Amino acid sequence: MALLRPVDGVRELHGRRKLGVFNPATLEPLGEIEVATADDVRRAVESARAAQPAWAARGFAERGCILLRARDLLVDRADEIADTICRDTGKPRMEALATEVLTSCDALSYYAKRAGRLLRDRKQRLHLLKTKKLLLSWRPMGVVGIITPWNFPFVLSLNPTVQALMAGNAVVLKPSEITPFVGQALARLLADAGLPEGVFQLVTGDGATGAALVDAGCDKIAFTGSVRTGRKIAEACGRALLPCTLELGGKDPMIVCDDADPERAARGAVWGAFANAGQICMSTERVYVSERIAEPFIARVPAAARPGFDAGVDYLRKRDYPAAETSFKRAIVPNLDFTAAVTYLAVTFAASGHPAEAASAPENKAIVQMARRKLRGVCLEFIGY
Repeated sequence: MALLRPVDGVRELHGRRKLGVFNPATLEPLGEIEVATADDVRRAVESARAAQPAWAARGFAERGCILLRARDLLVDRADEIADTICRDTGKPRMEALATEVLTSCDALSYYAKRAGRLLRDRKQRLHLLKTKKLLLSWRPMGVVGIITPWNFPFVLSLNPTVQALMAGNAVVLKPSEITPFVGQALARLLADAGLPEGVFQLVTGDGATGAALVDAGCDKIAFTGSVRTGRKIAEACGRALLPCTLELGGKDPMIVCDDADPERAARGAVWGAFANAGQICMSTERVYVSERIAEPFIARVPAAARPGFDAGVDYLRKRDYPAAETSFKRAIVPNLDFTAAVTYLAVTFAASGHPAEAASAPENKAIVQMARRKLRGVCLEFIGY
């Protein structure tokens, strides 16, 4: 994820705060964004509401054609958008292409071609009122406010946006302040594909902007992010009886049974923990492993992780990131001990050179707390059963 720094001395000039954004892998300045105020957000929602009826009147086929044009443009701009994702997040180019650009193309194709079938009118059978007929008919909600995270900033912004647009809604998107330029790339893509003006609105800013969007009079809120923020949004939407969709992080477990292949299970645990630097809502963090195979399983985990570390060190050395190289080397754990209670292995690292930590320790209060909290980084906790 990109790094932020408040820009001083701007509020007095035009009333809006500014944030400086930096590449997390190189610390290179990427630019500045303005933090949208509550008034800015309300105006965006009003513009979206004014444009929504005409958009809904176009029907599924016409809306789908525009989004298929967006897909084709995305294919043409794959390198450009992947570069933007890499700068904002610091993730490797191949991951940006495979997990964001390719999956976004799939989402555009899927919903553009199938929304009409998924949302067609349906006749429903009634239990007692046999003389009555029931027709279930879907209608657009109006304006959908979407708040998205930094770990997969393009696909997690595009996917709910496409769903809302194909259903005939207008969208106000608030991307993460940590990856704002990816949101701008999405806005340009949709505009160049022919999306009518006003149907898609982009507001940039931090948590204050997101809170303003929740209170700005949208007809639904879709949020992807942390449990802590999700609770706040659910409370605000509950008070207003406003529908909301929440996709939140979790403390995801992996269970290794006593008949598992230790080598294959170790590789799976490492992949589940290390993919996207562990910054996925479903990254493997807890591993419940049968005591019968715990020792051979855990012994194979460092070996399974080492090729990735070696490749990472080589990548960083070629790009002259010495601090990050040191962090990678410190993160390698050569030997692990396992107890029947809890053995804890935490490996956190970032290409920006932030200190990496590696530890192997018996159960204690801190370990138990770590086992219950969602962590942003590569972390594996082994719990015997």
